[in-house]
Amino acid sequence: SAFRYDNPSDQCKVVWLYFPFAYIEDSLNPGTPNIPQQRELIVWIINWFAPAPILRDLTQYSTTASPGPYPVDVTVVNFTDSLLYVDLIVSANGIEDTIPMNPVKADTTVYTANIPAYSQTTDILYHAEALDSDSNFTTSDTLEFWFLVPSGVVLYVNESYDPVLDYVDVFDSLGIIGGFDVYEPSIYGMPDSTVLPAYSAVIWNADWGYWTILTKESAGNVLYDYMLQDGNIFFNSDEILGLWDSWSNVNY
Repeated sequence: SAFRYDNPSDQCKVVWLYFPFAYIEDSLNPGTPNIPQQRELIVWIINWFAPAPILRDLTQYSTTASPGPYPVDVTVVNFTDSLLYVDLIVSANGIEDTIPMNPVKADTTVYTANIPAYSQTTDILYHAEALDSDSNFTTSDTLEFWFLVPSGVVLYVNESYDPVLDYVDVFDSLGIIGGFDVYEPSIYGMPDSTVLPAYSAVIWNADWGYWTILTKESAGNVLYDYMLQDGNIFFNSDEILGLWDSWSNVNY
């Protein structure tokens, strides 16, 4: 059902399957893809190509008010006898550190390390690197999140992206007792479940709604979760419901 071709003169290798990849199915559930077998076939093929290690499934964090440490795992697919190292490279406010990653178990492909705890607001960028015994080097994509230290009692989430529609000047004039913090999704991305509950009230300016990080679904919706925790919310947006429901006549 397949053939492979190897031309040593130009170092070209080709694998040709004579069947659609989707035909690798679960024998007990026809029509259901057998993902483990599909993945195993890919590993065999890539192993024949003998490339650098593959790094995948690096743990992703969202912006958080939790100070850490932050456990990070990565799956390493290796094609040589051994790995010389797997490292986690962390940049915290521009200061870079290399943290060795260790296998979770002796026979595992999952490696782990901790991004350390921080005491001040920190922009955290991180990626994994690996080197095998044939000197093949690889690196993962770089991920980013922030550790934020709440300093006010009110959180203003600004999705207006237009200074004319920005409420910051209004908040400055109110003299809010305890102060307020500004959360910019364009900078911080999606907050996790620890950020909003750190405030007694959240004012969310979604502007027109076209660039909001919120979704209509309740699952995974940080504003909905905050509401269930008896949070105080003032939300405004001009067209977000229309965008969510394609301007249909919908009852809420």
